[in-house]
Amino acid sequence: MAKINNKKVYPEERRKIDINLSDETKSFTERIDEVRSLVEENLRYTKLLKQSAPQSEVATQKELQKLLQENLKVSKELHEMTKKIKRWVTMQRVWGVVKILIILIPIILGVIYLPPLLQKVLEPYQELLNINQGVNNLDSQNLIEKITNQINQQ
Repeated sequence: MAKINNKKVYPEERRKIDINLSDETKSFTERIDEVRSLVEENLRYTKLLKQSAPQSEVATQKELQKLLQENLKVSKELHEMTKKIKRWVTMQRVWGVVKILIILIPIILGVIYLPPLLQKVLEPYQELLNINQGVNNLDSQNLIEKITNQINQQ
């Protein structure tokens, strides 16, 4: 099968060659004519292939060159997109760390500095509760329990 101008060209159906010269059913000249027609058919097909080959080879080279250029262009675009995506992913990681720090830093600072501040704020109330209860040292859990007990008693 050959291609001429992007059309498929099929050779004539191949015939079996009977070169048995001792065959008595056909005369020698008939067998020679048959071989000659097969050779001519083969020659026509070979010429057809040779004519179509250089044209299709040049067209194929141009088409390959065009496809390579297009592939190069698409590859460059993909490379740029990949750079942008990589930069975006990096910024998302950094932003994730910043968000975690925004949440954790106040909690850590609260655990460190809040108990002494609460103690100073609750001191006047502890004095009032100590007068009624007679207890000198209260922690926050005991304070809550005692307040709820006083409310329940009233």
